[in-house]
Amino acid sequence: MKILYILSHLSISTVVCCIACFWPMSFLMAQTDVIINEVLFNPVKGGVDFVEIYNRSGHPINLQHWKLGKYPISSEVLLLEAGQYLALTTDPNALYRQYKKGENQCIHAMDRLPAYPNEQGAVTLFSPEGRMDSLYYYAGMHMPLLKNTKGISLERLSPDEPTNSPDNFLSASTWSGGATPGYKNSIQKDILRKKNNFFLTSKTVSPNQDGFEDFLEINYEFSQPDYQMSVSIFAENGRPVNRLIRHQSAGSSGKIIWDCRGENGVVAPNGIYIFLTEIYNGKGDRELYKGAFVIAGAPLSIDK
Repeated sequence: MKILYILSHLSISTVVCCIACFWPMSFLMAQTDVIINEVLFNPVKGGVDFVEIYNRSGHPINLQHWKLGKYPISSEVLLLEAGQYLALTTDPNALYRQYKKGENQCIHAMDRLPAYPNEQGAVTLFSPEGRMDSLYYYAGMHMPLLKNTKGISLERLSPDEPTNSPDNFLSASTWSGGATPGYKNSIQKDILRKKNNFFLTSKTVSPNQDGFEDFLEINYEFSQPDYQMSVSIFAENGRPVNRLIRHQSAGSSGKIIWDCRGENGVVAPNGIYIFLTEIYNGKGDRELYKGAFVIAGAPLSIDK
């Protein structure tokens, strides 16, 4: 038996994840083994719709002769590995251009996709044995604080809860790029914490390009997936240095990386600095966090 896996694109291709092999499928497949995990139905100009599916079983599943709506996903053997995400679209190149790349990203090109209206619609997934999953969506499922939802996908919060349970699909984090086609979602229930938390990877940073602590890393973990976030850097005397993030949806957790440059592009001089974060959501929750850190080892040529 010969198996060929193409799990990432070394060069842009129409099919980023495909398997050319003969695979004896002997697994008994449950209806909830493959689920709808993300959908983009209102792309930006020049963009394309996509539907992401996820294999939540413990074994690979052959997607040959499966369908999105009435359109076939693949006429050839196409294995979806256990725990793997797969984005289905008509133009993978458009997704690569628009969205951030992700670890183990996998995108498959289909000849056609069903029409997914911008206001409301349904996504249906079929195996040769029958319907596997269906999602009924509408534009109002997006987070209310988002002013523009064009190009923002709806991501599944929990793979274990029913697909159409209330609030199981929410807007993808704008800080993550607005969508995560073919890889782990920016919002996930299993990584939500009991309380919100911000912490630094290190309280010292030395932007001298020696490969050690060249960047400030601000880590965050949230108790809810619907927070908006703003992050600013101040000098010790209160002087604004950089407004890193302004009113971005943040997802469940993540990391903010600062290269120690001000908004003028100049590296900040050595000294003590403060990061200030504000998070809030549509329910009226609002919290402020701040912390101190030290820039040491900045290039000596930088004037204070």
